[in-house]
Amino acid sequence: MVDLAIGICLADVKKERVSWRSRGRIARGKLHTLEGDPGLGKSTLLTEWAARVSRGDPLPDGDPQPERGVVMICAEDDPGDTIRPRFEAAGGDVNQVVILRDVPYEGDDGEVYMRMFELPTDADLLEQVIVERDVGLVFLDPFALFMADDLSENSNKDVRKCLTPLELIAQRTGASIVAVRHLNKGGGTNAIYRGGGSIGILAAARLGLLLAEDPRDKEIKCLARVKGNLGREPRTLQFRLVAVPDDEVAKVEWMGYSDLSADELLMGKVVGTEQLDEWDTATEWLKDYLSGGPVPNKHLSRDAGAEKISKESLQKAKSRLRVKQKKEGFGGQWMTYLPFEPQATNGHHPITDDMEAF
Repeated sequence: MVDLAIGICLADVKKERVSWRSRGRIARGKLHTLEGDPGLGKSTLLTEWAARVSRGDPLPDGDPQPERGVVMICAEDDPGDTIRPRFEAAGGDVNQVVILRDVPYEGDDGEVYMRMFELPTDADLLEQVIVERDVGLVFLDPFALFMADDLSENSNKDVRKCLTPLELIAQRTGASIVAVRHLNKGGGTNAIYRGGGSIGILAAARLGLLLAEDPRDKEIKCLARVKGNLGREPRTLQFRLVAVPDDEVAKVEWMGYSDLSADELLMGKVVGTEQLDEWDTATEWLKDYLSGGPVPNKHLSRDAGAEKISKESLQKAKSRLRVKQKKEGFGGQWMTYLPFEPQATNGHHPITDDMEAF
């Protein structure tokens, strides 16, 4: 009788650290989502990432990874007049990139024809390309267009049929796979539920990102994390799109960090800039107030009130700074303190041009 082992003993599992292409945002060997309204620059941002991977450079706040290949599965941009000019403007190595949109197939008559790449049908083909080209980054832009015709992006079961193979491919190869989707028209401020299609798309991803405009300045784009169960939540990145001289494409210019979360970016359209400014003021005050060390909770509430900082704004500041609380001994008072050295809080602190800050 054949002895078939059932399951995996945890003692046989090798413990590993997460390898970050962009810490808290893009991980090696994981599936991700990137969400945002049309026209904000999702494709240009992905091209910036692809160019960095192709050169062997890290993404913002990340570490260099060994793979330099890139697979672009794009349906909306022309390779000749958009993808290549944009990629070259970002300083990428064109020899490292494969554009995988159309794939060959044999018809009933024995002739070879071309059709659009689709999932889950072509998952094995994608893995073959990843392995052969030593690929570190794959993106599907937009993901829903590459689902098989008989599958729906609004069906959790259908999206799982497409995304589960991608999850496994990422795990086996170490590639970072990004599924792009637009926001729905619901207009809500909970970023978890704003991505188009089934919630199962975000559920399948290990990390989800939102690209949105800064409510105070529409020229500034913000990249915030929506979902992540790997590592501490990163700061929101800011960039703008700048025109490339003598060309008709744009490239990314990194600007710094923002304290606006994904929900706050969506909320900014609802609450207005005045409320956002109040939250910023409260955050700056709390950071300075706690800079000297732990403070009794009752003193914090009293002094915040004296500064006319509302309870809502104080709570928002606590959340942004991720403050901690502890009790001083048996029967002692509760204290509030900063868990780490606070970072810039108003989103207007430049990152050096040579990107050494990354």
